[in-house]
Amino acid sequence: MIPSIRKTLDEFLSEQKERLTEKTYKGYESVIELFTISLNGNGHTSLDGDEHEKLFQAMENGIEFIDIFGVEKITYPAIHEFLGYFLIRKAMVSESFLKTTGTVMKKLVKWLYDQQYISKEEFEEQIEIVNELKDDLPLVERVGRLLFELHKFSSIAEENFEEYGEDYFTITKVEKGKLWLQGDLNLDSEIGPVIVTEEISSLCKPGWQVYLSLGLKKGKWYILEP
Repeated sequence: MIPSIRKTLDEFLSEQKERLTEKTYKGYESVIELFTISLNGNGHTSLDGDEHEKLFQAMENGIEFIDIFGVEKITYPAIHEFLGYFLIRKAMVSESFLKTTGTVMKKLVKWLYDQQYISKEEFEEQIEIVNELKDDLPLVERVGRLLFELHKFSSIAEENFEEYGEDYFTITKVEKGKLWLQGDLNLDSEIGPVIVTEEISSLCKPGWQVYLSLGLKKGKWYILEP
C-alpha cells in the first residue's frame, strides 16, 4: 500500500533528524512544512474528476490533500509550483531560507528515489527542476527586496505618466539598468525599456516572472509599485 504524502514526508524527516544537528533539522522541518502547505493549496490542480470528488468529501471532514493522496502526487509540476511560484509569491522567507530550501528539496528527491517511491525518469525530471531553480531562489528574493527599496525611496510615482500598466510580467531581455517585459494579459506586445538600477538588472534573468505596476514617460517605463 502506497503511504500518504504526510506519512512519507514524516518518514523523510525522521531519518534526517537522526543525522542532522538540531539547528539544521529545524531548517529541514520548516521547508517540508511549507511544501505541505503548497501541496494542500495547489495539489488539486493535478486531480481528475473522481479524485476531485474524493478530495472535496474528505475536506468537508477536515482531512487535507496530503492525508488523502500518496507519494505519487509529489511530481515535477508539484515541485515546480513550490519552488517557482509558491515560495516567491506566497511565502515571506529570507534569502538564507531559500538557499536551505534548495538543499532540502534536492535531498528529498534523492531520498524518494532511494526509497523507490519514484522512478528513475521521475527522479531525473525532479532533480533537474530543483537544480535549475535552487540557485535562482535567493536572487529572486534579493531582486524583490531591491525593487521594494527602489519604490520606497523614489518620487517617480508622484509624476504624471502617458500610460500605465499592471500585470504579471515575464522578463524577456536584460541590459544594464534596463529590462524588457512581456505581460500575461497582453501577449501581443513587449514593454520596455523598464528603468531599474544596475544592481537589479545584474541579478535579473530572462524567464523570471514579476508582478509590477508601471508608468510610461517619454518612451521609457518606470516602476510605480512592485
